[in-house]
Amino acid sequence: MDTAQRAMGAVENIVSEVHRIVEYMANIAANTEEQAAATEDIATRVTDIMDGVMNVQNAIDALGHDIYRTSVQVNDLRNAVVERIANAHHDRMLLRIAKTDHLLWKWWLYNYMMGYHAMEEEQLKDHHECRFGKWYDAAKGHSSFAANPLFQRLDEPHQRVHRLASEIYHALQQDIRSDISAKMHDLEEASQEVVRLLDALYEELERQ
Repeated sequence: MDTAQRAMGAVENIVSEVHRIVEYMANIAANTEEQAAATEDIATRVTDIMDGVMNVQNAIDALGHDIYRTSVQVNDLRNAVVERIANAHHDRMLLRIAKTDHLLWKWWLYNYMMGYHAMEEEQLKDHHECRFGKWYDAAKGHSSFAANPLFQRLDEPHQRVHRLASEIYHALQQDIRSDISAKMHDLEEASQEVVRLLDALYEELERQ
């Protein structure tokens, strides 16, 4: 009887613990339901945010296409005007045209990277084939500033711009995006050097 009573006491303790465990499990279930509801709410909000991001991205992309198409039309008009005045052989005017040609070439590169503009590797790596390069090669023979050190220093940063553009082209083709940002930074520095030299040369001619 003593053993039976002790056993009954043990069973009661076990039952009591089971009740406590059931209560704990109920609490866990309730918390899990709350967390599931919260997770579902978060997922819904994330989906809404992603939809909003996609809408914004699509709007930006459409705007980018519109800006690109407008720039093409403006450039066609500019080229028509340039063809009429390029034969004037006015060195300062030709310098301004050359500077714009260089900046426009970089603009086409940016548009190529965004998927708006078609460019081949030859257009990027050969610094003699762009409009600026053709002007530079022609100016070496007859312009009044062909012997000017500022003019002669243009060749190195201009070559660097094209070399970096070719490297960016290959990185994009191979989908290696890790070093594109660094290469774009170096390209921008080389391009700014070209512009600085052109501006300095223009100012020097203006003082003469």
